Amino acid sequence: MRNNRIGRFRQRVTLLAPSEAEVLDDVGQPIESPTTVGTFWAEVTPQGGGEQLAADSVKHTATHQVTMRYLGSIPITEKHKLLFKGRTLNILNVNNTEERDRQLVLSCREVT
Repeated sequence: MRNNRIGRFRQRVTLLAPSEAEVLDDVGQPIESPTTVGTFWAEVTPQGGGEQLAADSVKHTATHQVTMRYLGSIPITEKHKLLFKGRTLNILNVNNTEERDRQLVLSCREVT
C-alpha cells in the first residue's frame, strides 16, 4: 500500500451521487440530475486511456486514477461520479486498498 500521508492528497474532487427521484424531460427521457455528496481531498493521476474492441463490444479503459481516504459513512459505487477541475469522471471500479478501510483507489474515465 502506498503511503497515505496528507501531502499526497492535493487536489479537490466533488463526489456526485445519482439522483434518487427520476425527472423526465418533455419527451419522457430521464434527466440526469446528480446530488452533491461532498468535496474531498484526493490524488488524481492521469492514466492515458482508450478503447478496446473485443467480442463485438467496445470496452473503455481508465483515463484517471483517483486515490482518496476511505469514507466509512459514504459507500462509493460505480454509479457515483466525480467532478475534477470542471471535468466529469465516471467511476469504473472502486478498490478498498487491502480491505483495510483506510484508502480508496478509483479507476475513472473522463466524460468527453
